[in-house]
Amino acid sequence: MSIYTPFSFTATVKCQTPGFEGFLDVHEVQSFDTAEGAVGARQTSNYLTVNNFYNYKDVDRAERCQFRFVCVRAFNGRLLYSINVRATAGGLECEVGLSPLTGWLSLNPLDGPPTRLWCLSCPNGKLAPTQTGKFPGITLLRYDGQSEGDYGNCAALPSKAAERCLSPQGRYDSGKYWNAFLKASGGEGDPRFTADLYVTSVGG
Repeated sequence: MSIYTPFSFTATVKCQTPGFEGFLDVHEVQSFDTAEGAVGARQTSNYLTVNNFYNYKDVDRAERCQFRFVCVRAFNGRLLYSINVRATAGGLECEVGLSPLTGWLSLNPLDGPPTRLWCLSCPNGKLAPTQTGKFPGITLLRYDGQSEGDYGNCAALPSKAAERCLSPQGRYDSGKYWNAFLKASGGEGDPRFTADLYVTSVGG
C-alpha cells in the first residue's frame, strides 16, 4: 500500500451524535473558578476525546484540534485512512489507535508505519472529501487489520458495518464543560458516532 495524496486531507471533526455534540480533541477539559468566572483548563489525554470546549464562541477556531487523514489505497483498491494528530502544540505526532485491552480509541505515538487504519462511511455512498468545506454525516468505521499483511485479507471479509461503528460513551461534566470518549463498537442500542468534517486542506 502507498499514500494516495488526492484523497488525503486535514480537518476538524465535530461529533453529531445526540448528547455528544462536541469536537474531537486530544484534551480533557476541567472547569475552575476565577475572578472572571469559570475557565476551562485543558489537560492532554492518552485517549481521543469529545468535548464542548471548542463549541464556545470565545474560543478561537484556530485552536480546534486538526486531524490529518492520510489516505492509502488497499490492495483491493479500497480507500483507508491513518488518522494522525499532534498531541500538543508542536509536540509529539500520534495516530488514532485502539486500546486492545479496553476498546477505547487511544492516541499512540506515530514512530513508523500506521498500526491502525480506518474506513470513512459517507452519506449516499459518496467518496471522501477532495475539497475544503463542511462534509456532514460521516461515520468512522473500524478496519480490522493490524499489519500490512492483514489489510488486504481483512478487506475481503464480509462484515456488518454496524459491528464496526464507534460509540461515544463515558460522558462526564465539569462545570459548564463536558468530556466523553469513543469506544469501538458498543453493544446493541449504544449511540453511534456520526460527525461533520470541516476540511481545511486537501492533498499534500
